[in-house]
Amino acid sequence: MTVERDGQLVIACRPEVPPERLEKVIQDKRLWIYEKLLQKEALNPTPPVTKEFISGEGFYYLGRSYRLKLVHDTKQNQPLRFHQGCFLLQATAQADGREHFIYWYRTHLQTQLEQMMPPLSRRVGAEPRSLQVRDLGYRWGSCGQKGDISIHWRVAMLPKRMIEYVLVHELVHLIEHQHSPEFWDRLERILPDFDKRRSWLAEQGTCCSL
Repeated sequence: MTVERDGQLVIACRPEVPPERLEKVIQDKRLWIYEKLLQKEALNPTPPVTKEFISGEGFYYLGRSYRLKLVHDTKQNQPLRFHQGCFLLQATAQADGREHFIYWYRTHLQTQLEQMMPPLSRRVGAEPRSLQVRDLGYRWGSCGQKGDISIHWRVAMLPKRMIEYVLVHELVHLIEHQHSPEFWDRLERILPDFDKRRSWLAEQGTCCSL
């Protein structure tokens, strides 16, 4: 039983468990559920502040915040680039700043994930059919029934150890499809501190916004 980032209650159980049994479990756990929902509300009291694409604004990449600088550079053939610890955005592209950042995050995260995938796949003992970066709404990652893994482009803003957690989480889903006790046991064997990483993500992940 888990409470997702969007406040949705998710219960994983065997197909033969009768609905009456599930209702009883929910009733028995209602105080725990209320506590988790209150924690979510406390951690997210207001929606994330929308970024302004102006000089001096900070944008996260791999867990660190870097300043944005608007430039008028005819030699810069890309709308947005990262140079010497600073994001450089062409002033003429300011109106579409969010789209340029999303594209930049997607392409750079894809490279990061492809570099991290081989050793992590060997540790988990599973390899995805495909790996892609896209918008997943409230989810950090997803694993399809056919073995396709998707990671949210916002993950590019997280520290590398949190990127590792998200990727390993989805790799384990290739073996254990539900958030069952077996899933968490396997995840713990690979990442003994997974619970600390999961808590950090719930508490600090709201900084990853555009």
